[in-house]
Amino acid sequence: MIAKAARHDGLPLLAVLYEPRSIPFLALARSGARRRRLLWVVDHGLGIGADVLQTLARLGAVVEIEGSDPVRAAERIAPFAPDGIVCYADNQLVLTARLAEQLGLSHNSTEVAARLTDKHLQRAALEAGGVPVPGHWLVPAAASDAEVDQLAAGMRFPAVLKLRAGTGGQDATPIADAAGLRAALRSATAADADFVVEEFLPDGVVRSEQIVADYVSVESAVAAGEIRHVAVTGCFPLAEPFRETGNFIPSMLGEAEHAAVQDCASAALRALGVTTGVTHTEIKLTPAGPRVIEVNGRVGGDIPDLLRLASGRDMFDISAQLALRQRLPDDVPARCHQVGYILNVQAPVGATSLLAVDGLDEAAKFDEIEAVVLNRRPGQRLDWRDGTYGYVYSALGHAPDHRTMLRRREEILETVRLSFG
Repeated sequence: MIAKAARHDGLPLLAVLYEPRSIPFLALARSGARRRRLLWVVDHGLGIGADVLQTLARLGAVVEIEGSDPVRAAERIAPFAPDGIVCYADNQLVLTARLAEQLGLSHNSTEVAARLTDKHLQRAALEAGGVPVPGHWLVPAAASDAEVDQLAAGMRFPAVLKLRAGTGGQDATPIADAAGLRAALRSATAADADFVVEEFLPDGVVRSEQIVADYVSVESAVAAGEIRHVAVTGCFPLAEPFRETGNFIPSMLGEAEHAAVQDCASAALRALGVTTGVTHTEIKLTPAGPRVIEVNGRVGGDIPDLLRLASGRDMFDISAQLALRQRLPDDVPARCHQVGYILNVQAPVGATSLLAVDGLDEAAKFDEIEAVVLNRRPGQRLDWRDGTYGYVYSALGHAPDHRTMLRRREEILETVRLSFG
């Protein structure tokens, strides 16, 4: 255990489960720095470097835990007496819920956390709660071809294969029939994992004709079971097969659709039993109406940056307030004065390597561009099965309106030149 940082009397202490891949710790530390202290809970087994631990120690107190035993971890955390606890990664939601139970802190229950991270449990809970869902079937790890064929006999196609506990669309594959299901399972990058097959939700607009995607996400704040929606996030058209290419706040939905997707998100959160925290609910606009794709029990990946650019509101601050105070902030929903957006540019499905990148510096000089970041370097392998997180580069920016945003998107795509092998 690393020694506790100096106490600042009167400021509440928020325990944050540190996940290197999902928490921008400097942004999190700056968020509400004068209103609370941070206790970084670090899993020793993740192999986090000494330099990162030293930086975290300058930003708050640090306590190291080992593995996912909530009793032992809580024993290490308890002497710090945190006032709230939060995490920002799906793979830590259940542990965070268990720690909250051990420490007597407010959080979603372990059962709810499981529903928020397990696609099979989530679909079953939504269905039981009266929320319309597509057909869904569990495919256990290491199922034989014969067992897969037996399961497929009861499925409805076309369908989508997904990891039961996956994120970012890893291994998400369209399935036309039983043979396609067997082939997708054999080629999946995740070994010894459970999968789910979900009946394909029909497109609201033919994908090749989409200016923006026919799905959105609803960012919500929940306290003591009361739900208030922070924003509705629009999305750029998917790259094949189901890889995200960026998002923007606010969405381009009309008033009626905006209300409908918020109602859909509220129904989903109630069906799952969510009582606390920030959620990110993806919803598809099908010909039959809005349908839930997935509910995540944490802040959405790029949402803090987009919300900040669009409205000046801080999603990390909202999540911290909920964890510490258990009441909804007064300034929710957010009021947007411009559009915040991010492009995540994906390689073609057939690409196996990135050969060259040109034009990034030129794109970074465009007006109202905050950052252009390369995510894959020349010579690096590419695999569409890595999902959304396998994008080549991103561009973060803001615009006065959606028309300007769409024009700037086209300019960036034309300016940055990519070569693939």
